[in-house]
Amino acid sequence: MKNRSLNKHRKPNESRTQGSHNTFLRRPLMYVYRLDKEQIVAFIAGFEIGSEGKFNLSEQVSTWLKNKHKITKSNPGWPGQIQVYADRKSISWFDAFSEVVSAILDCKVQ
Repeated sequence: MKNRSLNKHRKPNESRTQGSHNTFLRRPLMYVYRLDKEQIVAFIAGFEIGSEGKFNLSEQVSTWLKNKHKITKSNPGWPGQIQVYADRKSISWFDAFSEVVSAILDCKVQ
């Protein structure tokens, strides 16, 4: 049986993950040890698992890069797509990740 006491202060439609992704982008070192691909990918995987299917950033990133930049998903998955994007723009992997996720979040707000 789930402990519902954790949810007693949450509004009925408020997600546990709502706002967390914005904090992660603004202050990533609060969540990961280093700003490198492996740390970010591990954090996102854990975040998605913890959201119990309510937050699937990896799929959103993959779809956005495919549709907006024609970068298809291959063997390395969405982190590889981010690397292709980073290489095209001559920026770091984390800067590319931040740009892509910010663009996705901006689309959801509008």
